[in-house]
Amino acid sequence: MTGGGGAGTAVERKDSGTAKPAPERDGIFIKVPRHRSYPGDESSTFHDVMSHGDSRRLWWNTYATTAHETHHHANALVQRTFYLGRPCSGFYVWDGRAAIYPEPRFLKRDIAKFVPRSLRDDRFFYVWGQWDSDEFPLYVLDEWIAYITDAKVIAEYAYLEKRPAGYRTGEGQGCIEMMVYGLALYRAIQTHDPKYLERNPDFREFLAFLCCETLASYEVTQRFPQYRWQPEYLEKTFRKDPAAAALRSILESLLIGSPSAARIAFGRTFGPSVILAGRIEGLD
Repeated sequence: MTGGGGAGTAVERKDSGTAKPAPERDGIFIKVPRHRSYPGDESSTFHDVMSHGDSRRLWWNTYATTAHETHHHANALVQRTFYLGRPCSGFYVWDGRAAIYPEPRFLKRDIAKFVPRSLRDDRFFYVWGQWDSDEFPLYVLDEWIAYITDAKVIAEYAYLEKRPAGYRTGEGQGCIEMMVYGLALYRAIQTHDPKYLERNPDFREFLAFLCCETLASYEVTQRFPQYRWQPEYLEKTFRKDPAAAALRSILESLLIGSPSAARIAFGRTFGPSVILAGRIEGLD
């Protein structure tokens, strides 16, 4: 399986054998120790990811790209450490927390039809492409989480005025695009493997967590002009395109109880009463 942004880094994963013992948990998350010591500010996202990955390579051009690529290795390490005994994907989600879920019973390519054409942007090849990962639809989450790390890292370094030369202006927007593909994954699960959510009852909460992390991280990057790349993707296309109504409805339902995240996503907060017949009142 290939992971890691545009670099195509090969990441080792385990896809056969016996399941591992039940891990120590913290709510929906698995507790994981640091894999290695790493110098630097221990409170930073960059340090967090670098100390939980096992990549032998320690630098890819910029801080954000390095953290992104290393995050794929951290995810694969979770998958190998807590292997479920059947095809599954593991995810490191910062601050010593992780999650692992079995793969849904469909192909990654089956997600594509749930992504409106207006929202198929530069990273759509993670959905329709990367064919070596086609049997692992949760690979979309692997990339999504790595792009959240991108946004966290560039925001932290921007605040510290350490933005190195070579940063791409689109790195802050990547997590929003990948969130859309994560919502399309949810629709594919509802359609092709509807009992998946019964078998994995906390998966919905996990997606809600990723959405909140995405929106909070994106909002911080948008405070810096150099990272306001294609703001219309969220602010116009996702919010207003009728073809995206089903994805908006899923996101709205995931963000109930998270008004700050809802404000970033939709420009306003709302409650359960606005869910009407599978659409969001006033947003089309």
